[in-house]
Amino acid sequence: MARCLTIAVCQTGPIQSSTSRTQMVYRLVHLLEEAAAADAEIAVFPQMALSTFVPRGRISDQSEVEAFFESSMPGPETQRLYDAASRLKIGFALGYAEFTREDGYICRFNTTDLVGPDGAVIGRYRKMHVPGSSDPGGSTTTAHLARRYFEAGNHGFPVFDYRGVRVGLANCDGRCWPETYRMLCRNGAEVVLLGYNTMLLNEKPAPAHLFDNRLPMQADASQNTSWVAAAAKASLEDGQALTSGSCIIAPTGEISAQALSMGDEVIVHRADLDLIAACRNVNFDFALRRRPDQCRRNADAGPRSVGLDQASCKQDMGPPSADPLPLSDIVENGLCVGCGLCRSMAALGAVDMVMTPEGRERPIAQQVLDKQMLMRINAVCPGTRIVGPPPAQTNGAALMDTIWGPAERLVLGCAGDSAVRFRGSGGGVLTALGQFMLSSGRVNFILHVAASRSAPMRSEQRLSFDASSVLESAGSRYGPAASLVGIGEILDRGEPFAMIAKPCDVTAVRNLARLDPRIDEHMRYALAFFCGGVSDLTRSEQVLRRFGLHEDELTLFRYRGHGNPGLNRIETRDGRAFELTYCQLWEDEDKWMIPPRCKICPDGIGQVADIAVSDAWLNGGPTIEDEPLNCIVVRTKRGLDLVEAAAEADALAIKRETSFCELSELQSHLLRKRRAVWARLKGMVIAGKPVPAVTDLALEDCALQNSRTDNLSEARGARDRARHGRLSEPPPGRVAAAKPC
Repeated sequence: MARCLTIAVCQTGPIQSSTSRTQMVYRLVHLLEEAAAADAEIAVFPQMALSTFVPRGRISDQSEVEAFFESSMPGPETQRLYDAASRLKIGFALGYAEFTREDGYICRFNTTDLVGPDGAVIGRYRKMHVPGSSDPGGSTTTAHLARRYFEAGNHGFPVFDYRGVRVGLANCDGRCWPETYRMLCRNGAEVVLLGYNTMLLNEKPAPAHLFDNRLPMQADASQNTSWVAAAAKASLEDGQALTSGSCIIAPTGEISAQALSMGDEVIVHRADLDLIAACRNVNFDFALRRRPDQCRRNADAGPRSVGLDQASCKQDMGPPSADPLPLSDIVENGLCVGCGLCRSMAALGAVDMVMTPEGRERPIAQQVLDKQMLMRINAVCPGTRIVGPPPAQTNGAALMDTIWGPAERLVLGCAGDSAVRFRGSGGGVLTALGQFMLSSGRVNFILHVAASRSAPMRSEQRLSFDASSVLESAGSRYGPAASLVGIGEILDRGEPFAMIAKPCDVTAVRNLARLDPRIDEHMRYALAFFCGGVSDLTRSEQVLRRFGLHEDELTLFRYRGHGNPGLNRIETRDGRAFELTYCQLWEDEDKWMIPPRCKICPDGIGQVADIAVSDAWLNGGPTIEDEPLNCIVVRTKRGLDLVEAAAEADALAIKRETSFCELSELQSHLLRKRRAVWARLKGMVIAGKPVPAVTDLALEDCALQNSRTDNLSEARGARDRARHGRLSEPPPGRVAAAKPC
């Protein structure tokens, strides 16, 4: 039976400034009713379908600007449209001006929502390509000032499931960019819904305007073999002419339906989704013929405006010379993560790990390391070499996002066992997977980190051989841990094992696999948690001082867990107990003092792990005890097999599928860091500091999602901090207070 989706394009005529929101909603409801009467299953409205085109001119009255924006959707005036969708059993894509607050900052986006046939919002797209300028250049009436009123979107190019069809969203200027369709296609879009308001600012005849309007949509529908449905706002709006040309385009690039008027009009077409596969089999076998390696070279070769002097900043990052960095330079330039792998690489006694006065575990060479050894250390150190997922994995992934990387599946879930959910952090997913890998015989032991039994405020490497040991080690550990000390002895066991660790530790082991084939032979799985940075041990000491305690009094120091997020709990040898809420523990984040390397981390999201897991605060943050839940990013097919087997065995409970869009909302701080790291590293290079060699992590593409101003600010800030030593560390060997770990 053929797969089809009946699509309606709801073109509107102009919306004058005198038109109220209520009046416009009535017009949209009427168009939706007409679409439903024609048996359409989904409809698309124009960009900014609720008001006139706000970026047309300069508006000095802030209250007048805010009148164009929606602070919630649906709102009191727009609810009627959503109720109509539920009544008519038809979904729609609606463009509007969005006003929101993120991390305390006011944000304005040119937004399109996908709404289901039940009237509920399925997903959201925020315009990525914002044209025009922020300066009217003296004119107050005809300037194109989109950049004055909107910022670039931060959700990437999301694709959503709608009645079993993969639907992508875009709007207006985005329809002119090949990247829009290519990213949506790579994310699995079968249908692209977009709306536009396009001003006519030249004297071309009407046929030429229609040709220019449809050309990129037809070309990209064909090149990406997807259906494209585009809704215009047309005619003369507040004295400004807008182009029409609403249409539905087949994966062949042919126009299947088109509007004939300049006013409110509905066109409907039954889209044959099987035509997509037919076109790909004949014309574009993406999996077989795509050449991302060559496309990457082409993109990197051309000028790209990210806000820094291209002549002074090379695309590749890292020390270009053949001379490796000495161990002391890695530490003192703030590149060390304290994993302990260098100690494992060197001869016995050649490198020690010490605890510095800043509360960081750092290596110190006890004898001269020759150039060959330093080259091996530089090749595996996650402070000097950071490599993303291989192109074969990226190109073959079921889902792909510039910020979040490849994924085979994205779900929200938790441990199936209530005791594991309670003991673990978030939803206990990593603990549950660790237990399942052991109980199912997939591995013989788990390499991870746990509270030290003798000094419970500190963390130490742990090998767990049974489920009870994994559960005993459950819960987040905020502090340093040299998890890879002795990795050679672990590999010498010759047994299958799994690793649960920070993303940088997984990077280190993947680096080591290029030198030591035993990694790929014996490490069956690598699991990571999303990491915003490792706090120094001195922060934990500050918590003790708050209660007048000393470390040697402790029998328990639990950072979180026993709930979501649970309490920070401290117990002493004489029976006293002290507790802080999660928010109290984090109330002064400036004093957590994360190491410099964490501030330039290009991969805190575990892109080279098989599975990466994050917190999922569905209520906006850990201010209250929330539903025990994690976001599970399945990176590889091996990870997918593990998650599905664990779910089938009830070790995991899958709540629902999620998306990169929702992940961006749940992990907004890591979203911002991914966008900022490229510029921060460039700033360090300008300051003359060594930086990690980073490849296959799309850092420059992430930076392109920032404005030029933001990139310059990040680069200058990093440059200045580097020049003033704020991205460096004291040499541990010259500090008398440094103690052996």
